[in-house]
Amino acid sequence: MANVRRLMLALVVAAIALQVQAVERPDFSGLWVPRCRKILDAERAQGQTDAPAPPPPPAAGELPQLLIEHREPKLTVSFLDPQGELISSLAMTTDGAEVLNERGGGMAHRSATVWKGPALVTTWRLESGGTRLIGGTDTRELGDGGRLLTITGEVEDARSKSRTVTVYTLAPAASTELERLFNEDQSDSRPYSTPEERAQTDARALRRLERVSQIVGEGLLRSGDDYYRAAMIFQHGARSEDYLTAHVLASVAGFKGHPWGQWLSAASLDLFLLSVDRPQILGTIYGESNFARYDRRLHDAIRREYCVPPLEVQERNQQSVAQRHRDGFQRRASECESAE
Repeated sequence: MANVRRLMLALVVAAIALQVQAVERPDFSGLWVPRCRKILDAERAQGQTDAPAPPPPPAAGELPQLLIEHREPKLTVSFLDPQGELISSLAMTTDGAEVLNERGGGMAHRSATVWKGPALVTTWRLESGGTRLIGGTDTRELGDGGRLLTITGEVEDARSKSRTVTVYTLAPAASTELERLFNEDQSDSRPYSTPEERAQTDARALRRLERVSQIVGEGLLRSGDDYYRAAMIFQHGARSEDYLTAHVLASVAGFKGHPWGQWLSAASLDLFLLSVDRPQILGTIYGESNFARYDRRLHDAIRREYCVPPLEVQERNQQSVAQRHRDGFQRRASECESAE
């Protein structure tokens, strides 16, 4: 009988676990533009009859935009002014661990974020010298097929507390167009068999590059994916300036946590050096003539920081290229492959 009860208990636990796993956890990434804010209720704290009432909600145009980068379990929320300039940012994790974000003036923002179904709930407090100044809870939920973000905020300090709802719409992102251009770039077989094919291939690449140049010039890159995709299209340009731009963009992608950003930063730097008749220094460009122009003085430890394999592996890669086979070819350092 005891065995039967244990078996039934195990089945119940398994069923609950499956239900939890079945709850869809949405991706909150995107540039969110404020649409409206409404105060649901506000009251003075007990004993604070002389405290001023909370101010009316600001107009939508006065609220900051939110740039959210969400890669489970990491969540970064950046607050931008109407011109897209950074005001401040908060780094969080969705596993319930407390995260500390240092603020100016000796203040600290502490928060813990957890999933409640498809919603993300953050409990936070702002401290100064270890003393709580204000705190609250933000509940984030997506609607309208992921195009609306609703944040229900509850805020309380020693004098008052309030509850508000703010609605944001997903901005028409350059990310979608960049993804399309990137996919076109990756799927382009780049035929060069005839002068006509060469002209058509170069024209397609130039159109992609010109459009991405516009997107970069307008300051529309936001996420690590945006920077990586733009960098790859510049990497497939035709001028030294394109490769140098690719290096800058890929470096930012790496700063933002893109798993291929560091490697592409190295590859674009090597390609730039070769294009100005200087030897490459990280060993990412293969082929007999390219690999012959390789200054090998940098230590493997530096290559590893760029997710580039060590010199010994690079030598094997070059042999594979020379023999026209890719068996065992290792483009990135093994540490980066296992961490992805």
